Amino acid sequence: MNPEIEFHSDPISFALSHSLKPKDEAYGYSVKNADLHTIENEGHYSGWRSTMVRPLDQKAFVKFSENPVFRGCLNVNPRLYNYPGEGGLPAYFLPWDQRGGIVRMTIPNKNTRLTEKQHPKLFFTAALSGCSVFFSGNVENPTIYHAGTDGQQCKPVGNNFYEELIIRCRIGGHDPSRGKLRIMQKDAYLGQTRRFNQPGANIINLLEKKHGNAYVQESYQRWGCVFGFRINEKWEFYLQRNVTVQLRTWDDLMRDVVKTRYWGLLKTVVKEPYKGWSKDIKAESYPESVQKIFPGVGKVKILPDTILVKL
Repeated sequence: MNPEIEFHSDPISFALSHSLKPKDEAYGYSVKNADLHTIENEGHYSGWRSTMVRPLDQKAFVKFSENPVFRGCLNVNPRLYNYPGEGGLPAYFLPWDQRGGIVRMTIPNKNTRLTEKQHPKLFFTAALSGCSVFFSGNVENPTIYHAGTDGQQCKPVGNNFYEELIIRCRIGGHDPSRGKLRIMQKDAYLGQTRRFNQPGANIINLLEKKHGNAYVQESYQRWGCVFGFRINEKWEFYLQRNVTVQLRTWDDLMRDVVKTRYWGLLKTVVKEPYKGWSKDIKAESYPESVQKIFPGVGKVKILPDTILVKL
């Protein structure tokens, strides 16, 4: 079945079996068309940006494609409605600002009798490798924030930096949204505790089932994907916690062997099969868990590895 159709029919089940890696922004998106505010004369907040995605740039067609490097991972490729291309699922798409900032979007509370293209039932934001995501408002009309930086121009100071940055933008009048924040910081998916210093037990089981004992783990990295879907007029948002494992496997390989004849006077090189560790490091991606993160209050807490899904 087409992966977009599978995801559309059952997003949670699909996310439990496929790692999803959304692009940083939709094709055709430009921050020049957004409502942009740069903070000045605010100490270590100076230089940070607050961006609101305007309505015409909120909606995109989304298509999935296999990641060429990470096996088991699907890229989520969005393109704005007015960008050339064919096919895809209608979705709201929230980009991020790598230069350092908060990008936000408020999903309109529209008539549910509108077509899905006019009022999509799905939501994605850019893949997470250290960013934070916040929610405010109600389930019919939520505001979503993607906060982060690549660390080149701006660096956050303190664990609650992004939360404080949102509050400053509200006080300064650039962000009109109000209400308590649902907070999802990077430790919710990076697992920065002693308890989570290796891939979860379910991932180890998958690796052993696939490769037996014939693999060596070189390294691993965690990352996240936040997606959402609308049921009638109410939105739900989920965190998919992923791990990419770099490994070598015990494979059938070929090597050059020198054959000699006539007491070593004649030498030829031939290819010969043998068993050995793969020369190239392979990267395989797996979803560790899927957790509902909005609606909710307070800070999102990390799930035990034994729990695959929490509804």
